[in-house]
Amino acid sequence: MNPTRIYAIILRFLYLLRKNLDRWAEVFVFPLVNLMLWGMTSTFFTSIAPAQSHAVFGSPVFVLATVTGIIFWEILYRVQMEIPMDTLEELWNKSLLNFFCSPLRFSEWIAGFLCLGLIKITITAAVASSFAFLLYQVKIFVYGFYLIPFLLSLLLCGWWLGFFVAGLILRYGTSFQAFAWTLGVILAPFSAIYYPVSILPHWAQAISRLLPTSYIFEGMRGVIQTGQLDWTKLATSVSISFVYLVFATLFLKMNFKKRLERGLLSLE
Repeated sequence: MNPTRIYAIILRFLYLLRKNLDRWAEVFVFPLVNLMLWGMTSTFFTSIAPAQSHAVFGSPVFVLATVTGIIFWEILYRVQMEIPMDTLEELWNKSLLNFFCSPLRFSEWIAGFLCLGLIKITITAAVASSFAFLLYQVKIFVYGFYLIPFLLSLLLCGWWLGFFVAGLILRYGTSFQAFAWTLGVILAPFSAIYYPVSILPHWAQAISRLLPTSYIFEGMRGVIQTGQLDWTKLATSVSISFVYLVFATLFLKMNFKKRLERGLLSLE
């Protein structure tokens, strides 16, 4: 792989970020709104918690777990959206053909997306954690090393979700573009972002066990509540994410080859 071509992919979308107000809204406005909405909700529950439940709902840990869940979800959602949205951007501008008329390889295109995911997760984590501290004096990385592995597992989740949706778009065109911003939302109720998997119906728990996100968010809450990292949940989330990432990458590559056979200009 040629690092220069990978850098060109990254630079192209960084220029897009610089001039596109929609992308800046994704980075600043949406995380701020979600933090205000759910953070204030958890603060309200804390203030009205009855004495007998004060150990759970009246504890600062409750607010910390809720706010951290919001931040982790924002990171996953933004990373997952980055890959299909960048693909759609090229389709809307009819410039995907221009990319692959150059010496750019499929692997370099993918590597550029992975690097963009790292940049996106860094920006989103920095912005969201800053808002959390300013609004609620919550320091989500007070547990340091224990939350970072779950953050990296979250990155793997965002990649395989993004690759899967990008594969659908390359196969079926922009008629599937709604999946770019809805697939993550569909999976959210089964991901145990704010509540344990055990309260879900049995059929929903079965779905939840197949999702690495449920292990990530439950592991994150375990770190906050006990100060200990559950290596089983971490290993399970990484293993499932890695398997899904392999299949999603193969799915994307297969549909890219199919699209080349049909012609990139036919993609609408």
